[in-house]
Amino acid sequence: MSPKPPPKGPFSVDIHPRPRPPSDGHTPLPDTLPRVDFGSPVTTNPRNPSRTTGTPGDGDLDAITPAPTITASELPSVPVPAPTAVQRPLEYYWIASAAQLPAPDALGVRTFKGRQYVDVPGGGIVHIEADPDTGLYLYRAKLPRELQASGPVLVRDPAGTLWHPVDEAGSTTYPFEAQVLFHRRIAERALVKSYFAEATDQHADDFIAHFGDKDKAEAELKRLQLGFPHLDQEVRAWERAYKGIDDGERIRRLAIGAKIRRLYKWQGETLEKVHRDGRLVGFKLDLDLGNRKNQTLPIFSTRAYSIVSLNLQGSAVQKLGGLIAGFSHIETLKIRIYGTTIELPVEIQRLTALRVLNMSETRLTLGPGDVERLTNLPRLQELNLEKCNLQLAPSVRGMTELRVLMLGDNGISDLPAGLSQLPGPSRLHVLDLHRNRNIRAAPDISGMSELRVLDLRDTGINQLPVGLGSADGPLRLEVLKLGDNRIWVAPSLRGMTALRELDLSNTGIDRFPEGITSEIPKTNLDLSNNDIASIPEHIEIRKGFELRFNPITDPSTLRRLIFARRQTGTDIWLGTGDADLTVNLWLRNVPQDQIPDKLTLWDSVFPVSEGPHAPNKMKIRELSRTPEFQVERQILQRRVWAFLERFAEADQDERVQLTQILRNEPSPGQMLDKLEEELRKYDAGRQNQPPHHLPKRPRLD
Repeated sequence: MSPKPPPKGPFSVDIHPRPRPPSDGHTPLPDTLPRVDFGSPVTTNPRNPSRTTGTPGDGDLDAITPAPTITASELPSVPVPAPTAVQRPLEYYWIASAAQLPAPDALGVRTFKGRQYVDVPGGGIVHIEADPDTGLYLYRAKLPRELQASGPVLVRDPAGTLWHPVDEAGSTTYPFEAQVLFHRRIAERALVKSYFAEATDQHADDFIAHFGDKDKAEAELKRLQLGFPHLDQEVRAWERAYKGIDDGERIRRLAIGAKIRRLYKWQGETLEKVHRDGRLVGFKLDLDLGNRKNQTLPIFSTRAYSIVSLNLQGSAVQKLGGLIAGFSHIETLKIRIYGTTIELPVEIQRLTALRVLNMSETRLTLGPGDVERLTNLPRLQELNLEKCNLQLAPSVRGMTELRVLMLGDNGISDLPAGLSQLPGPSRLHVLDLHRNRNIRAAPDISGMSELRVLDLRDTGINQLPVGLGSADGPLRLEVLKLGDNRIWVAPSLRGMTALRELDLSNTGIDRFPEGITSEIPKTNLDLSNNDIASIPEHIEIRKGFELRFNPITDPSTLRRLIFARRQTGTDIWLGTGDADLTVNLWLRNVPQDQIPDKLTLWDSVFPVSEGPHAPNKMKIRELSRTPEFQVERQILQRRVWAFLERFAEADQDERVQLTQILRNEPSPGQMLDKLEEELRKYDAGRQNQPPHHLPKRPRLD
């Protein structure tokens, strides 16, 4: 028996069925959605949807085709919306054509002209709409002419893209709670796309992930929609302001304009995303300012709050402060200006939300009035002004949130004001003042218990920093660099269990620091170019140690260094080497009757025409820097002459291989080992050669 027709309301709906679609489902979809016709009622036979009564019409999206019945296994009942008073079968809502519909997205939804369609069992496709009565983001099947969806509630199969109806008892094979979350995601995507149709699913997910609450998200969408025309007008005016003939400049402006419009609407790409504590907080905007110094920069009054990180680079600096002022809400500002000197923009003090300021490698003039300007940034956590040619150090007075201070490679002679007088314990993690050669006094690091990196290389200090190694000092240091300062006294490392790197090169010390163990420092110890004569027996010589240019003469230490090189594959120590470039370097204690042959051999390998600094000769001389030259000189000398004899006898191919090792191996000790290994390969090849050529085999006819 046919189901009862839909109850009549204040008006009647005329549904114009279309002819039954072909089996392949490729009937063309009309360019416009079906219109609502307030005409005569119609009744439909669910068993034969093609037979209807009422006024016939052209084909429409709400025409239906029959489908097999779907049977779902019964699970414990879950609450679902009650069916409508007269529930039509799902087949009633099938559309007749799907040829122009796009493929389903990851959620199984096809979106066409703002409407959403899903695949259902039996090969059909239905139009869906959120059910406003449930508040649970559930979806019902809907006829295009309906003002409110009246069809069955549909849920998606988590393992595929098909959507299934919930049966009258409310049971489903798919968890109800999961479906609610799933459908909520679809509704949230639809909400974002209703304001900005070009938004992708990922853009919508990013927007909702940031704003969370649907009401807050919609309020922000409305604000963005209202503000976009004004932003677009400002961007367009700047794009058109260039009247020159340089197509590159015109293309650059169009690219900047497109990026700003896109980020304003939260339509950022993966590499533009900025996360904090695992949460998306916005996007970064990279702006190429170009190299036209007389060109105006893009200055907009409409705020793009989605942009939280601004990266400016180029040589155009006209009205740089005005550009910065338009992004006073940002958290990160990086400026790198090439080829010109700039002043610290006054507008920078308006960036009260700023956490990171990086102007490294920018020629920056810091006047007396600018010294205190950065103290107006109370939330600043990182300040990087490396290689800025500064003469005055900025004040850090009152910067209680500061974690990273990098002022290396400048011309400052005084420490930053307030560095050691911060209210309360310092929260600094990184303090880098390297290569400021006019600094004479080391900073007082007492109270800097959170300090992890201290870099004071080449600063001109002649004493250790106060507090280093003390109980209230930075005992959790990971990197300590004091190299190229004549401090003469090595610091104690006792208690610095987290230390990874220690640089005390060229400091004038004559002994190993206290506290060196097999674990401290963990990776690198640089004691090069000092006055250390021996290594204590209790210290394990290991990879990561650098002791070159120390006057080590202790035979026991030198033999330990030979063993360490063979174990690690690197030179732990190399001396300055002998200045003699002649053959005499390798004629020590050679019998007189052998000297003429040695001289002839030397001249054949190193012709006089090549000069005293021939590359191969210089590499052989490098062997005088090795520990073997100090304690095994006779053995090393015999090895050198054995190599020269074999090199003189080698053919052209063999010489090429040996020369590559000579030229490319940076370690002298390793070089000789590799040369001898290469020669053994050739020896093995020669030993396997037959004493004479074998006769050719006769040809078989």
